[in-house]
Amino acid sequence: MYEKVSFKSQVAEIAKPVENNFIVAKDVDVIEPKKASKVKVAASFGRYHHKMESDVIVQDGILDNFRNCVRDVLPEDSLLSHNYLVTDTIVDELYGEHVLKEMLAAKLNVTKLVVPAETSDESGESSTEMHKTLGVLSGLIDQVLDGGIDKHSCIISLGGGVVNNLCGFLASTLYRGIKLVHITTTMMGQADAAIDFKQAVNHPKGKNLVGAYYPASAIVCDPSTLTTLSDRHILNGLSECIKHAFTQSAELMDYILTGLANLRDTKYLETVVSLTVAHKAPTLTNYHDSDFNEICPQYGHAIGHAVEHL
Repeated sequence: MYEKVSFKSQVAEIAKPVENNFIVAKDVDVIEPKKASKVKVAASFGRYHHKMESDVIVQDGILDNFRNCVRDVLPEDSLLSHNYLVTDTIVDELYGEHVLKEMLAAKLNVTKLVVPAETSDESGESSTEMHKTLGVLSGLIDQVLDGGIDKHSCIISLGGGVVNNLCGFLASTLYRGIKLVHITTTMMGQADAAIDFKQAVNHPKGKNLVGAYYPASAIVCDPSTLTTLSDRHILNGLSECIKHAFTQSAELMDYILTGLANLRDTKYLETVVSLTVAHKAPTLTNYHDSDFNEICPQYGHAIGHAVEHL
């Protein structure tokens, strides 16, 4: 069982905007080493303002003995169902078999599915972005339906933001919505992609054009997985942390900058991820209906998506 240090965001009242809930630095303590931070992300969306909630668990090394807590992480009504662990070819080599064995050791019925990932000829960096498509999504749907599923089944993503998004959209479509858990292994995923309720795939006409708002019941962030990333990929994710520091907290900015020399120190990364998630959580509360709350998560995206489409 993981230890919990709780931070709860304010839940939006139906049809009422939430004011001043995006400045949280004064309410956040640096997370103590060897403890997990647990942040509750809550919001209401849609015509009937359905309440969405996610628990974000940040703990260095949590995947090492995942069998000890995985039954607490997964939704209770999924424990007796057929669940699916979805990863990509690169992450599969690093963690796929280990996580699968840990889940099987916890007496869970789970099948692993693997989507493609590629290495760029130009940079040498790995990426799954070109496979975040309706075609890959359709292939996953076929495999899950062929393998057997029920309305209590859970889709568990293992990987970075692309795999998290694919699985999020997959879970939102099956039976009009089944359970979803993210195990995110990149800095961008832990600081941003897996935390958001937005699930989407790309389209030839633009990035993230086809998708849905859908929450993961739990998001697991193990900073030790970040040590396998290149400096470029860690810095790429840190840009999301800096974005929240720019818009919300000078103290967070100071902590990030003074620790850059410790880029591969998992305690430093754990604290940065924990604080970023704690700052991001309240901005998601009611942000779908509030331009005010949208400022922080969307900072820099107006031009970013246009550039990515070029």
